[in-house]
Amino acid sequence: MNRTLTATGVAAALLVLAACASTSPGSSNDAATSNSTTAAANPASPAPDTPTAADDTPMTIGSTWGWQEGDGSALSGSTTVLGYQQPVATDGPTPEDAFGASSHGYVWAALDVKICNDSTSTEPDPVSDMPWVLSYGDGTQVQPSDTGYDSFPKPAFPMGDTSVAPGRCLRGKIVFPVPGSRRPSLVAYAPEGLATPKVWTVS
Repeated sequence: MNRTLTATGVAAALLVLAACASTSPGSSNDAATSNSTTAAANPASPAPDTPTAADDTPMTIGSTWGWQEGDGSALSGSTTVLGYQQPVATDGPTPEDAFGASSHGYVWAALDVKICNDSTSTEPDPVSDMPWVLSYGDGTQVQPSDTGYDSFPKPAFPMGDTSVAPGRCLRGKIVFPVPGSRRPSLVAYAPEGLATPKVWTVS
């Protein structure tokens, strides 16, 4: 059901960062509901070339992470987690239909993300849903679904590598199969080459 992340060391980093979140599997916030977590984007300063301790601090959903590649390529942009909703796509096939009995009790959840390329003339590295992970208070993780259905919320974020043209943005929904009785505590973004995953908390 899960796919392998492109960035190395993500699992270890998420286990450490999970301790920062207030949500745990046994808390009252774990119950699956139909409400969503959304907020308006709040621009942040571009990340320095060398990550600092402040870079490891989880952001809130709705916050924008400004980044700049430190290899002299002049690539810069921003990544925003705009919302998290659970459950979604309740009128279509379930995760159990897609992945079998091991996913009994699972539902679909959607992450609304936006990535912008602020560069003017430099072609960026491709983006996809692969660098995104949901992490739970007990250290478990869920990766995006590798199966898509017409019932999934749209617009969909690309599953395969897609380039964002200079001066443009790409926004869409990434769907995950998640335990129906729990909510994740963290969203992590770990594109290839990023030493430490960027993390947002899920309230």
